[in-house]
Amino acid sequence: MNDPLPRSASGLTIPPKGRRGERLVTLIAREADPNTDVVLLANRVTEPDAYGASVLRPVASTDVRYLTLSMRSDWRGGRLRTRPAA
Repeated sequence: MNDPLPRSASGLTIPPKGRRGERLVTLIAREADPNTDVVLLANRVTEPDAYGASVLRPVASTDVRYLTLSMRSDWRGGRLRTRPAA
């Protein structure tokens, strides 16, 4: 895996209506190389055997990738990394 993406990554957190204690968390990153995955590594959220569910999805015709997860509002941790696409 390559270096983390702190300068090119961000997040958006939204409290969903009617789901107290939860947040919709959208992770956003920029990666121009279509042959590189941007992957979320997050304790208690992503699993090594579910790699595909941890890869940020591309936004068509851009270099932007995103992944939205429903998480407990008190969860902390995780990081984004890049690696060659499988």
